[in-house]
Amino acid sequence: MISSAILFGLTSFFYQAALIAKMNIINCIVFGILGLVMGQLMYPIQINYIETQRKLTKQRDTDILTSLFNRRKLSDTLDNWDSNYNPHPLTVAIMVDIDQFKQYNDRYGHQRGDVCLKQMGRCFSSFFKPYGLSIFRYGGEEFVALGKEYEYEELRSICQKLLKTVEALQIPFPESPDGILTISIGFAEYNLCHAYDYKDLIDMADQGLYKAKEAGRNRAVGYLD
Repeated sequence: MISSAILFGLTSFFYQAALIAKMNIINCIVFGILGLVMGQLMYPIQINYIETQRKLTKQRDTDILTSLFNRRKLSDTLDNWDSNYNPHPLTVAIMVDIDQFKQYNDRYGHQRGDVCLKQMGRCFSSFFKPYGLSIFRYGGEEFVALGKEYEYEELRSICQKLLKTVEALQIPFPESPDGILTISIGFAEYNLCHAYDYKDLIDMADQGLYKAKEAGRNRAVGYLD
């Protein structure tokens, strides 16, 4: 802006009368100063607006209890992927369910159940982050993780590690065969499972989860197993 003002002032003396040129330079300086002042005044307002929008977006997309992405964020993510329809050949889905969580709530109450969900949310968030997988609260005690870059057997290995990680929390639950709260996992991989779309992939992972529960819980089962 300063460079433009200087150029404008110099050319004014070449092409206009001296008095008019001086008036043009004065006007340029005055409006330049006003512009700088207005810019400084508007800057914090703009920053505050951006920060407010960021917080509102985070609140809209975050599950208040577990601090994970919520079902709405999952739907938006899937809709965005489906509209672009550019699936990576190794796109994966993992469905996680807390075993016998209804009985846990009935025994200890909903407040204790909420504490458990928060603990699980922190566990899932820290576990999946190094793997580049996004974790969402699917509903109730169900969660879904989505990502790319893993083959079917690699996915199985990740799920087995997650089982051990949750077991290491040692959340007491006498009604469980293991005496602690456990999870069941189902997983699917886009290419090998021949999924039609991302929603179909999640359904395949959910079918794996159903098999895991039928087989006795506290285990990971793939769609093709």
